[in-house]
Amino acid sequence: ESVNYRVELVCSNLEPTGCLEAALTDVVPAPLVLDLGSISVSGAPAVNTSSGNTIQLDFTQPIFGGVGLDDGTSVVVTYSANLPTNVSGDWNGVDLVNTAVFSAENAVNSGLSRAAVVTPNVPLTTSPTA
Repeated sequence: ESVNYRVELVCSNLEPTGCLEAALTDVVPAPLVLDLGSISVSGAPAVNTSSGNTIQLDFTQPIFGGVGLDDGTSVVVTYSANLPTNVSGDWNGVDLVNTAVFSAENAVNSGLSRAAVVTPNVPLTTSPTA
C-alpha cells in the first residue's frame, strides 16, 4: 500500500524580503518508507537534500537579502510513502502521524507545522500449531 502526501504553502510576509531561507522538513513516520523519487516541487525552485525518511527542501528563489520564497509565492510539494509488505501486524490500527514543518529565518510563524494521520490496516495472519 502507498500513501500520497500533498503539502501546499504560501509565503506571506509584510517585509519586502519575502520568506528568507524558507525550508520544508518532514520526517515520514515508520514503518512507512519514503519514496525519494516521488518528491515533486512546483511553484518555486528548491534544493532537495532529502534522504532516508526525511524530506528536506530549501527554497532558492532570489529575494532581497538572499534566497527563499518571494512574498505571495505558492508552492505545492507532493510525495509518496509505502507500507512494506512484510510489516508486522503490531502496526495494525496504529495511527501514524506525519508532520510537515515550514520555516523561514524572518517568519513570525517559523516552525509552522501541519499533521496528517494514516492508520494502516495490516492483515493479521496466524500459523497452525501442532
